[in-house]
Amino acid sequence: MSEPIQLNIYFNHQNYPLETFADESLETLSAQIESITNIQSCYQTLLIETYYLPLDMTQQLSTYHIKSGQTIVVLGSNKVAADPKQKLSEVQLEKIQESYFSKHPLGLENQLNFCYLISSVQALFSLKPVQAQVNEKLISEEPHLLKLKELFTGLQEKTNPKITAFSVPFVKKFEQFQNVKEQHDAQEALSCLETNLVQNGVENMFEVITDKETMQFLPLQIKPEFTSVNDSVQNLLGDSKIVKLPKILQMHLLRYAFDEETKKPQKLSRKLQFQIKMVLNEFLASPQESKTYNLKAVIAHQGLSPDSGHYTCYARHGKKWFCFNDASVQVVEEEAVYALAGGDSMGFLAYVLIYEAE
Repeated sequence: MSEPIQLNIYFNHQNYPLETFADESLETLSAQIESITNIQSCYQTLLIETYYLPLDMTQQLSTYHIKSGQTIVVLGSNKVAADPKQKLSEVQLEKIQESYFSKHPLGLENQLNFCYLISSVQALFSLKPVQAQVNEKLISEEPHLLKLKELFTGLQEKTNPKITAFSVPFVKKFEQFQNVKEQHDAQEALSCLETNLVQNGVENMFEVITDKETMQFLPLQIKPEFTSVNDSVQNLLGDSKIVKLPKILQMHLLRYAFDEETKKPQKLSRKLQFQIKMVLNEFLASPQESKTYNLKAVIAHQGLSPDSGHYTCYARHGKKWFCFNDASVQVVEEEAVYALAGGDSMGFLAYVLIYEAE
């Protein structure tokens, strides 16, 4: 039997925790739900946010990629039986989406090894200035950028909870991602997306300008003596000063160093604290350039090298934080975001921090 997973059962405006197994049948899950809601299995209709239709009770949980932390919405009562064919009208489905999923952002389906690109798109989508620019300023007729705009529209309008993330031809439009069967670096993917957008009409809102150079990302080393992001920024800048801050401030945590003995990348899992709200006044050439930043997204990585393992995105929408793990989207507490600072070599670690200016 597989490892247990923790689910959230939502019924009649109440949430109920439930432990089950990923290889369990939906029929068994339904019986478990009956024990906590008193709604008989034959009267239940089960829904998840990442699938547009009610779940087929003859299938396994794994069929729908149901993972720990996911919410199962239960409809029905002991007076009105659920549709035995497990079908609802379009009007009913629309009402369900409006009542429960209207403020819940959508995931993106991972067809191959595209988690690095999915996480990058979700991070960009969490930024209102980027959303607005893509909608209003993107002028390219390039198929891959039109596909990106289409994805943004689908995510904004929530027109299809089961959005297919990326087709192979779309990914192959990016030269460095030609081998679609391999994992790639999420920071490189994010940089590539932003560069393509800026080259096609979108405002460049990503560059930090110092008195010596211009940087799209602040590349931050993680040394034993560093305890916070500010220590790494000071190390990066030295005696240099920031002349102009961007609307979107991005920090690339260099969690991998080349080991001369093994000739392989070595993962640096030590903790480097970051803030949800931050200012960089101490690094400015002029106080007039001061900005207050709010953390909007964290691209996190689990694995031994940036070209392997798995990427997820933690992003804030409104007042809530969500973990975007491909098609699965879960609400998380702020403490879960802070936990990405490091210390656990086997867990997910912050790899890219993205801040938006107030």
